[in-house]
Amino acid sequence: MDGATAVVALDRMGICASSGAACSSGAIEPSHVLEAIGLPRERAESGIRFSLGRATTEEDLEAAADALARIAKGLLEERPR
Repeated sequence: MDGATAVVALDRMGICASSGAACSSGAIEPSHVLEAIGLPRERAESGIRFSLGRATTEEDLEAAADALARIAKGLLEERPR
């Protein structure tokens, strides 16, 4: 799944996330950091980014982790065998 698709799925679950690098917000480019560590472009495009702050709670993190797990489970169930 590309990062943009993951961001939309997370948004539908009430979780805010972004895809791409923070410094290229608005651009549809993968993170240059992910590319710099040698990930192929396809893998780099699947990156998503969360911002945490002082107001972020443990419950917020658990909700994000649960949402990611549900998305991943859905992808595995849809995958042809």
